Amino acid sequence: MIAAYLLVNLLLIIPVVASIVRAQAPLAADATGSRFTGVNAGWEIYTFTGYVSAARSHTDAYGYGEGAIFARVTDQLRLTDGTMEYTVEVEDFDVWLQPGQVATVCQAISGHRAEYIAVINDSTGEQFYNERALWRIASPGFDRLLLGLFAGLFFWLLLVAVIAWALVVRSQVRRFQYIGVGPILSRANAEARALSKPWAA
Repeated sequence: MIAAYLLVNLLLIIPVVASIVRAQAPLAADATGSRFTGVNAGWEIYTFTGYVSAARSHTDAYGYGEGAIFARVTDQLRLTDGTMEYTVEVEDFDVWLQPGQVATVCQAISGHRAEYIAVINDSTGEQFYNERALWRIASPGFDRLLLGLFAGLFFWLLLVAVIAWALVVRSQVRRFQYIGVGPILSRANAEARALSKPWAA
C-alpha cells in the first residue's frame, strides 16, 4: 500500500519537475526588446508608445470602516501617437496614468496567445506589470500545475514539488521586473523620445 502511494507520488511529480527545470531559464527580453530569450523565445514582444488621451478607472477600497484605504485603479487606456489610436484593457494589473502622460504598452504574443505584460509610464519612469501573464509565460501549463497544488493535499511529495515550482517561477518573474525588462525599457524610452505631439502631426 505504501509502495503504491509512493509510486503515484513519483508519477505525478515527473511533469512538475520538468516544469521546474524549464522555469530555471531566465525570463528576459532579448537585446532589442522584441522577444523573450531562451525557452521563451516563441513569445514576441510588441510595444505601442503614445500620449494617454483617455483613461477609464474605478476606485478600490482595501479594509473596512474608518481604516479603509481607497485607491484609484485604471481599467482602460487610450493612447495616441499622432497618427493612430490604441485602446487597451488593463484589468489584470494595477496601472495609474493620467491623460497627457506618455506611456508604452507591452504585449507578448505567441501563436494565438496574447498577454499584456507591462505598461510603462514614460513620463514618470513607473512600471506596472501583469504578474499573472508573466507566470503563464514563464511556466506553460500554469493552470494545470495549480490543480497539482490541490492534488498535493493527498500526495505530499507532489505538494513539495509544486511549492518548489512556484518559488522558482516567482523568482523568475521578479528577476524579469528588475533585470530582464531592461531592453524593453530602453526600447520604450527610445520610442517616447521619438514621439511627436499628436497635435503637431
